[in-house]
Amino acid sequence: MTTLLMCPSTYFRIAYEINLWMNLQRDADHALAQRQWQLLYDALTSEAGVRVRLVDPAPEQPDMVFTANAWARRSCCPPAARASKLPWPRKATGPSRSICPSS
Repeated sequence: MTTLLMCPSTYFRIAYEINLWMNLQRDADHALAQRQWQLLYDALTSEAGVRVRLVDPAPEQPDMVFTANAWARRSCCPPAARASKLPWPRKATGPSRSICPSS
């Protein structure tokens, strides 16, 4: 059985800007975010049979809903072709270390 980590969108909001999609002048629609999160949770747990472990949300961490920007796929590693097209610079800042059990 697949297990995913999720955090409810209770406190989700745009509190700072770190990428092109975040804009302090255009906050997120909180009600829509709540509905979308619940639909995703219900689909995963009821329809797909996924076990979901929840992390308690914290008001001082408004983007906790993005649990470590995790990759949702069968293996734990993002495919290299897709990872190389990420919208942010991929600069090494220290020793490389894989978190994948197969490497």
